[in-house]
Amino acid sequence: MKIIYPILLTLFSVISTFSQEKQIVSITYGSANNTIIRNSDIVCAGAVEGKATFLVGVNYQKFKNEHFSYQMGISYAKNKFDITPSFQPDIDMTPRKKEKDILSLSFLGNYTFLKYAFINGGALLDYDMNTEEYSGIDSQSGIGIMGGIGGKYQYSKFEFSINPFISTHAIIPFKQENYQQHLWEAGVKFGVGYVF
Repeated sequence: MKIIYPILLTLFSVISTFSQEKQIVSITYGSANNTIIRNSDIVCAGAVEGKATFLVGVNYQKFKNEHFSYQMGISYAKNKFDITPSFQPDIDMTPRKKEKDILSLSFLGNYTFLKYAFINGGALLDYDMNTEEYSGIDSQSGIGIMGGIGGKYQYSKFEFSINPFISTHAIIPFKQENYQQHLWEAGVKFGVGYVF
């Protein structure tokens, strides 16, 4: 019976320590410039012009200490493009509007410095929601990467953040194409989080 008291005391101590670690749940919104890049040029390939990216997401961030935290999130991004076909006689050269809707799970490390500034980076697990054959853009489902730098400010239990970022998708595609295209985004995300 006496052994139960030290076990319970240790258990409550661990739970108390765990609950004292800072955690944040946040909602983010952002926009970015986008482009499609190939590993090599293709003769007579059509042109893809990025128009804009709009994204929303939800993140969970857990601090291991004052400076370092882990961040996991899920986001939805709508990428817009104009695709011009390669020149051929009697072909309509009017650009076609296309979209890439991508659902991403992010796994990031976050390092806070100078109290209000941070850098973050890590891996993305992407799912391309609208892959149609002959769309002009390869599937972006696969593993990508993202990195950024930003600022944050906490007021009471709320934290406000701004996070300029750059990301690339299909670094390791789930379906490999001969001349794999990679979606690149460079923009800024704004976040509002609740600290508990």
